[in-house]
Amino acid sequence: MTMLRRFFSAFLLLCAGVVPISAASAVVPLVVRADATRVTITNVTPGRSAYLFGLTLANERNLPTLRRFAEVLADADRDGKVTFAPMSGIPLRAIWVAVDAESGAVTATGREDNEIIPGSLPAGSFRKSTDDLIEAIERDR
Repeated sequence: MTMLRRFFSAFLLLCAGVVPISAASAVVPLVVRADATRVTITNVTPGRSAYLFGLTLANERNLPTLRRFAEVLADADRDGKVTFAPMSGIPLRAIWVAVDAESGAVTATGREDNEIIPGSLPAGSFRKSTDDLIEAIERDR
């Protein structure tokens, strides 16, 4: 399995197991912007928190390195905007999922200078192991 396939498979598993998706119709959509130095989430419920999940893939010391992030970002100034700025910056190959803790609004994005081609997974794409865990993702069904 190539490193890129592992990267996206791990991201899908992260989202499938952790991110609650709300079907509320009156939820204001979150806006997530990622650049080389920070991830900014706007339209967060003022005074509340947002959850930020991320996967990055970068070369560190000539080795491809996959990093996972799970952050709780509090909107202390009640302006509906929170920012995550890791000291190492944001690699080009990164995917971020933001969830408003109050409303359940969810959105995903990558860095603005990296085009992500969206895709879909039809029902039954996850192959389960004997322990009823997701073992693989099958795209060509």
